[in-house]
Amino acid sequence: MNIINYQTFLQIVNTFLRAATLLSKFALIFFIGKFLKPSDLGLYGIFSATLLYAIFIIGFEFYTYSTRSFISANPFYRQTILRNIFVFYIFVYVFILPLFLLVFIFNFLPWSLIYWFYILLPFEHISQEINRYLIALSMQLEASIVLFLRSGLWCLITILLLWYVPFFRNISFILSFWCIGSFASLIIGILFLRKGCGLPTYGPVDWNWITKGIKVALFMLIGVISIRGLLTFDKYLVGAFGNSDILGAYVLYANLSTSVISFLDAGVVVFFYPKLISAAKHNTSESFDIIIKSLSINIFVVTCLLTIFAYLFGIVVIEWINKPTFQDNFYLFKWLLISTFIYGISHIPHMALYAKDNDGPIVFSQLFALIFFLLISYILGHQFGAKVIPISLSLSFTFILIWKTVKYKCL
Repeated sequence: MNIINYQTFLQIVNTFLRAATLLSKFALIFFIGKFLKPSDLGLYGIFSATLLYAIFIIGFEFYTYSTRSFISANPFYRQTILRNIFVFYIFVYVFILPLFLLVFIFNFLPWSLIYWFYILLPFEHISQEINRYLIALSMQLEASIVLFLRSGLWCLITILLLWYVPFFRNISFILSFWCIGSFASLIIGILFLRKGCGLPTYGPVDWNWITKGIKVALFMLIGVISIRGLLTFDKYLVGAFGNSDILGAYVLYANLSTSVISFLDAGVVVFFYPKLISAAKHNTSESFDIIIKSLSINIFVVTCLLTIFAYLFGIVVIEWINKPTFQDNFYLFKWLLISTFIYGISHIPHMALYAKDNDGPIVFSQLFALIFFLLISYILGHQFGAKVIPISLSLSFTFILIWKTVKYKCL
């Protein structure tokens, strides 16, 4: 009984930490919108989106291969796997990190942010990777603590200081606290990993294992950077066809609308994912169809409710911030919610295809959707301005939804 109570307590703490992390990240955006200029929020948003995109690129989706090996490996062999991963990322850093200078050379980001970018990129990436291996070790609570340090606690501290101390109301202060939080999560994560399985040791590197992993991860990387590209390049295009204030409003609304997906993943997808995978692996088609039907109903209902709640909450937030820029561009929020709703519904065929190891339609639909989005946005943006970007985003997610649905029905 005591064991059950302890396990329940751990689950409650784990859930609380993850919910607090999620809410803290979104709350920080609202407070930046309240206490800083809209243009500052736009700069913070485009910096964050670029950094996140860079993390996906440098991560190479290698974890999709390495974590499977890590979980199934003998505990004594896990340090060897970590050594292989460590060596792999040394080469990735050496060859890819310099390429991100292009972001600054072509003025996608101002040079004043280059130091923050190159400090945060390795901190965030390594901390994220450690988090994944802690989960693979079934150290769920430790993983949540690392995540909270990396994306939650520093946000809460920053919010308090923004509220009470006007001196700290600038981008440099926010990014400095981000660095502190990210570094703290990295150090604590290393200590947890050392406790769970030990750290990489000196010894021979399995190059065949690394080569196989690159082949497996590369295909998935194309799909990930495509779907993330839709949620990154939209901000660049808004900045290009609008102005810094419009970009600030767009960043606020984009973060609020994407919270729908975050809560959908946390509240629905994670619960159906294991059951769906199990049914697909055991070839129980009847069970699979039942789960898909239940998943579809849950995703549709929850997405509808979250979208309505986000819209109503958005109205409250805009009144609280009380700045004309956000009020004048509220129409952007409506289109972003439409695109988010469509994206949420597309999780249904996406999960079905993924469970059946049918990755081709997932990757290609996302790749062509990105190309479609960039073309439509560029062509129409010159004529209609920034307002066309969320509309193009909605059309692109519709494209993905149709493609994945058709491919799933054809299985």
